[in-house]
This record gives sequence, C-alpha cells and structure tokens, in this order.
Amino acid sequence: MVVKVNVIGIPKVQLMLIAKDAAVKVAAQAAVKQAGFFVQGEVKDSVAGRKAEPRSVDTGRFLNSIGTEFPKPLVAVVETPLDYPTVLELGGANRAPRHHFRNTAKRSQTKVKDFVQTKINAVI
Repeated sequence: MVVKVNVIGIPKVQLMLIAKDAAVKVAAQAAVKQAGFFVQGEVKDSVAGRKAEPRSVDTGRFLNSIGTEFPKPLVAVVETPLDYPTVLELGGANRAPRHHFRNTAKRSQTKVKDFVQTKINAVI
C-alpha cells in the first residue's frame, strides 16, 4: 500500500518566510540605529550633568565630540575621538572616575532591548 500526500502551498510558505526574514533584518537594523542614537544622547546627558553622575563639561569639547557610528549593519558604536575622556571615565592619580559610558551602557540595556523587540514584533 502506498500513501501519497501532496502539501499545497509550500512554495508560498517558503517565499513568505524569506520575506519575513528580510523584514526582520531591516527592522533590526533600524532598531540598532535608533538605540545607537538613544545611547549617544544618554551619554551626552551624563557628561553634561543631567544624570546622576558627576558632570564632565568644562568647554563642551568632550560633549560635542561624542558621536555614533554604524560600522556593520547590526552594530552601533558610541565614542569620542578625544584621548582625555579615557582619564575622565576611568579616573587618574588625582581624579575620581566618572563612568559616563559605563553607567549609560548599564542604564540603557533594557531600553535598547525594547527598541529591538518592538521593531521586530512590528514585522512578524
């Protein structure tokens, strides 16, 4: 005895899954950009003294140097090209650390995850 089963619609399902995969990738990339700019703003708020960390703005050079780059589709890097913010962040011989980047990263984790989850949920 032979039983033959024909499943109708498999190519349509495969095309739908491919389309969803592409939509999820686009949504994730948008979420990473949104999160990167959010974190950049949070670091700037920290440096400017609008958060619960010691203020680090004197001339505004550090504050204005903080930027966000997207070297890969799902990567955001918030950084400054200046050298002295490392001493501000980690502290020095006569300077207490001011963890603007570390505190912001920790404080923003849940919000960043929410950005990604919300964008992906919108397409699936």
